[in-house]
Amino acid sequence: ISGHGHLDFEYLPDGTTRNSRYSLADLETKYLSIDRSAEKTGGDVWRLNFKQLDGLSFQDYPVEASTYAMKDAAGTYQVWEAQQRACENYETPGPRSTRTEEFQTAVAFALFLTTCSGMYVDPTMVRKVADKIQEELSPDNLRLLIDTGILKPAEPPRPHKRSKPSADGTIKMTAGKEASISLNVLKAYIEDVCSRHNIKIRRTDPTEKKPEGQTSTESDFLEELRELDPVIEQYCHRQEQQKVVQALRTIGDATLVHPNFNVLVESGRTSSYGNSRNREPLYPSIQGQNADPRVRPIFVAPPGWVIVSCDYSALELVSLAQKVYSLFGRSTLRDQLLAGVDPHAKLGSRIAYEVDGDFAANCHKAGAMDDAAIYAQFMALKSGGEDSKATWKHYRKLAKPVGLGYPGGLGAKTLCAVARKVYELNISEDLAKRFKELWIEEYPEMPDYFAWITRDCIDQRDPEKFAYVSPLGMYRAGCTYCSATNGAALQTPSAEGAKFAHFNVVRAMFDESLQHPLLGCRPMDFVHDEILSLMPYDEWLTERALSVSKIMVESLSLVMPDLAPAIKAEPAAMFRWDKRAEPVWDENRRLQVWTPKEGY
Repeated sequence: ISGHGHLDFEYLPDGTTRNSRYSLADLETKYLSIDRSAEKTGGDVWRLNFKQLDGLSFQDYPVEASTYAMKDAAGTYQVWEAQQRACENYETPGPRSTRTEEFQTAVAFALFLTTCSGMYVDPTMVRKVADKIQEELSPDNLRLLIDTGILKPAEPPRPHKRSKPSADGTIKMTAGKEASISLNVLKAYIEDVCSRHNIKIRRTDPTEKKPEGQTSTESDFLEELRELDPVIEQYCHRQEQQKVVQALRTIGDATLVHPNFNVLVESGRTSSYGNSRNREPLYPSIQGQNADPRVRPIFVAPPGWVIVSCDYSALELVSLAQKVYSLFGRSTLRDQLLAGVDPHAKLGSRIAYEVDGDFAANCHKAGAMDDAAIYAQFMALKSGGEDSKATWKHYRKLAKPVGLGYPGGLGAKTLCAVARKVYELNISEDLAKRFKELWIEEYPEMPDYFAWITRDCIDQRDPEKFAYVSPLGMYRAGCTYCSATNGAALQTPSAEGAKFAHFNVVRAMFDESLQHPLLGCRPMDFVHDEILSLMPYDEWLTERALSVSKIMVESLSLVMPDLAPAIKAEPAAMFRWDKRAEPVWDENRRLQVWTPKEGY
């Protein structure tokens, strides 16, 4: 990340890419010039057969087995030594900080304990959700891919052309075919999109047949293109849904699964991944898939326990306000958050006054002519009738892609695509440009932030790229303009604060020396700004849930000290994970279990 900004690949001098690999065998080859591939491949190698030695002491292992284990341990240590030497000789343009390595390692351990704890599953709901998502992948919903030839629809079994009915009347059938992707057509389409938008084509490693490499179809590259083209957008959406279905199929009838976590992606966030081999207990990819609200209800609390979800309120806005305040000593967004103003609603009131004639007329009638009065008039809609509430919800929702997209460096065209994809809002490009003007009027210091990016965040190794330093000292190089503006102020600081909180919550659950109220509870999942915990369903539920909230607020306050009073993370309890869950308190301020008004 500090060298060229990528974790999965690096560009070679000729413009092609080489995948980065991090297995112990790959690192031994890279740093120690040792090739142990012969010891690690094949069905009879010891790394796949140590279970045969279960119950034996190490002294009784066959020589080959004990030697293999000792080589792994020695190799790990020697690779670490070589990496330390490389770090000492590596000139990082930004300020170096050992805090980053120690911090990420600590968080990785907390995430590993989360993997060990696992997530309980309702198999009946798994099948129900899988069927529902499969309907979304019907040919009628994928016409763009089919019409371009990228997707070949599934073909059902059909009678063989020359088959005659047998004596019992049966007819020989040809096997059906599953839907498939034509990679050649997809690559040609990607090349056309890149040509139309003057974008450099990312290529795979060169081969003898393809010395220039092939056009890459990797998801991170297509993510850069999906907002520019509806066909690529539909392809990416289909692939995402296919991953969800595959994850659900992997879970099958299991009642407990154990998601793996990557402690670090390029933005500083975490991710989740699954294991390709069939093994028990199950290790599916979870974090990306459970962002889909339809998937979350498959996860349940076991008998006698309850799920407690605690997530930050407006985390990325808090992060943005802290960054701008740190740079310039002023931030309108910070002032709003500390005053208890809802930034999305505040910006939404500006947008409504601009484009909604009825709302503007009502403001004039009520004498609401300045910003504060217009905001008050807008907030009054929230407690009005159904039409008023709908107006409030619409314009507050409309403010979200504007208030979160433009700080991340998006242009009007891309913002329209994000609004359509994420928020299901249709905004014209002209209107998006006007919304940006309103947003800058609301937050006049933001042009200074963009100027800081273009002036002070140039990557010293590649002047066409950008770089920045995170609050905990991570130097991220090789950024595009958008990844720098979004990462420096929104994604990376909020990721570090949330990861710090997760570590502290998990430690409270496992570290007996702390004697914390959370001791004996278990981490269930970590999704960017949300920590999911399993707690005993007893009279101490309120105290435990509020303990998680307290840790989260205190942890983030250390990363974003100038916004500490505005940091909030309220708990909600439920028996089945649900995005709609809200905190429910009784008259004695005791936390109650939330249940949905309607079924699933």
